[in-house]
Amino acid sequence: MVRTWGFVTLTGSAQPVFATTLASAFTPKTDGNGVPLRGQTLSLTLGTNFLKGDRLCIVEAGGTLMEFTHIATISGNTITADMKYAHAAGAWVILDESYTAAYVQTGFSNAGKVGIGTGLNTALTGGAGNQLIMVLAIPTGGQSPEFSSANNYGADPKHSAELWAIGTLNDLILPSFEAT
Repeated sequence: MVRTWGFVTLTGSAQPVFATTLASAFTPKTDGNGVPLRGQTLSLTLGTNFLKGDRLCIVEAGGTLMEFTHIATISGNTITADMKYAHAAGAWVILDESYTAAYVQTGFSNAGKVGIGTGLNTALTGGAGNQLIMVLAIPTGGQSPEFSSANNYGADPKHSAELWAIGTLNDLILPSFEAT
């Protein structure tokens, strides 16, 4: 099954390809003993690309706190999931599903290059720790450059949470993947 994610607007900084952010801060509700309750409600900036049952990785800015969960229910931009930790508004909510191949196309009117990488340290320029796999050129002549993990670029991420992008603020990418 191929899942198209829809157009993603780039922020100008490294960002996960298959993700959104928390629309508001989240603090888990607990029972009288401090144990988090099941089925916590979270508000997302954009929830329409997620499906019930999807595995999520929630990551604070800078990768300081990471939590994994599954979507129990989804309605618009609101999901319920079992959560243990507090998260700030703006924390990344990343799809964490296995795939056989992932694809990323650039927007036709993009102003700059798009870098595809495997994590938070993805950058368009070299340097220590850079996780860049490939740089997609600025679209010309109606051609939209694309990345396909089916081609061997030396790194072959197999989880949607491992695929990151960086590019010019407000440029677009159109990602999709073949689910396993």
